[in-house]
Amino acid sequence: MSFEKISKSVLAEAEEKAKKIIVQAQKKRDEEIELFREESKRRLEDSVRAEEAEMNRSNARKLSIYRHNCRLELLSAKNEIIDTVFLRARSVVDTMQSEEYREMIETWLRSLPDDIGGTVRINTRDVAVITDDFLANINRNRTKNGQFSGIVNDKNIPRGCIIEGSDFSVDLTIEKKLSDIRKQHIGDIARELFET
Repeated sequence: MSFEKISKSVLAEAEEKAKKIIVQAQKKRDEEIELFREESKRRLEDSVRAEEAEMNRSNARKLSIYRHNCRLELLSAKNEIIDTVFLRARSVVDTMQSEEYREMIETWLRSLPDDIGGTVRINTRDVAVITDDFLANINRNRTKNGQFSGIVNDKNIPRGCIIEGSDFSVDLTIEKKLSDIRKQHIGDIARELFET
């Protein structure tokens, strides 16, 4: 056999092997490209899902904060309305006729237990309304220990009165009464005002 034939035979064999290697390399390349595409697609989908989940969590947090702030604003607005109602009530008391005001104070004093008595401290504005005769009328139905012994004018006392005994005091001022009403009936007041 001649060198040329050997050379062609070797070259043909080498070309055949090279073609097989190229086909296998292309196949492997195509498989790796497909794997890369699939992995990239999976990573992209995972990334999108993670981003969506984080966005949903973030939106849920923002919505929760927004709802909380709205509830606080609503509560603040309701409290302002309730404050206005109590300011109006205070204004009504301040503009009561002397007789109405006297009857209100009398009701409060008569509602005290019979053994609660002492000095009645009043605002100087109430001197004409709460008098010694007024107290004498109330004292007729009280026990000896529950007598109201006198009146002290005090410009620092708000409207209404404070009963001072030897070791106690009872606050019957307008502010205290309105505060007590607010504490005791705030739920009823809110339901009435806001139908809740």
